[in-house]
Amino acid sequence: MTDQSKNAFLPWHSDHWQQLIAAVKAGRLPHAMLFSGPEGVGKQQFAVALSQYLLCHDPVDDQACFQCNACQLFSARTHPDFYLIESEEQGKAIKVEQIRELTDKNNLTSHISDFKIHLIVNADRMNRAASNSLLKTLEEPSPNTLIILITSKPELLSATIRSRCQQVTFSTPENDIAMEWLQTRPLQSKPELLLSISGNAPLKAEQIDQEALVELRDQVFADFGKVILGKTDPSKVAENWQKNNLELIIYWMTVWVIDIIRLKYNQVDANLSSRDKVKGLQKLAEILSVSQLFAIYQQQLKTRQLLNKQLNTVLLLENLLVTCTANK
Repeated sequence: MTDQSKNAFLPWHSDHWQQLIAAVKAGRLPHAMLFSGPEGVGKQQFAVALSQYLLCHDPVDDQACFQCNACQLFSARTHPDFYLIESEEQGKAIKVEQIRELTDKNNLTSHISDFKIHLIVNADRMNRAASNSLLKTLEEPSPNTLIILITSKPELLSATIRSRCQQVTFSTPENDIAMEWLQTRPLQSKPELLLSISGNAPLKAEQIDQEALVELRDQVFADFGKVILGKTDPSKVAENWQKNNLELIIYWMTVWVIDIIRLKYNQVDANLSSRDKVKGLQKLAEILSVSQLFAIYQQQLKTRQLLNKQLNTVLLLENLLVTCTANK
């Protein structure tokens, strides 16, 4: 769970924060909310901050006091009215048993606070049985209970579940706000580069820096080019890639394909997202046709949707990489 601090919601969240705090004060807080938006913009951090505020016994200036018994329990991750639900194993599905446990707790009265709060992280990873179980709970809400679903892939949730939740959409911040925040962080790489390769998502940018993923991106780009040129075996590349952050790798590939398409249409001023790779992208633009690029893009979208579905990941990546082969 996200670590707590005394300014737990991020600078670019202030509008959402003010709107929801106003709803709380007016007694208009819904029983279920869906927080969606790109990875790395702080959806979970916002949800945790809101949860602590709602459970706090003595809020100060529209934030949790961080001093009361409830706040101390929350910071210690032992608050009896806060329940965090996520995959039991990285990349695995959220099981129906976990949602049934939520339902059981939902029927109980709160212990020490006015609210009971259930936070479902990566809600799109619920299997079908879990989704159906959650839907029953959403259709019969308990008083003073809030269920928050968090996802970067809302399209993978059923339309019925989405319709039962008040949707709050998080976006990437303006570049100057993101830069100002990143400049307060202890980084190894330049903030400009990190924002570029993270899609302007500050928390993802910080993660990339902390986990030395700049070097991984360079290697992935090299592999990507070799596959297109037919200089390496897609199956070997797939085997190597599956050991890393696949969602990030697919994101990078998608950005590069979009950049190459831009170069195909406007070689002078393509407004590239990956300017540090412009020479390599230009070479690939000379090799790939527009129809091939759109085929790769469609396969990337399909691959992204199938990740975390307990399929053969290596085969999934291999199919994508074969699509990238220029002379296939």
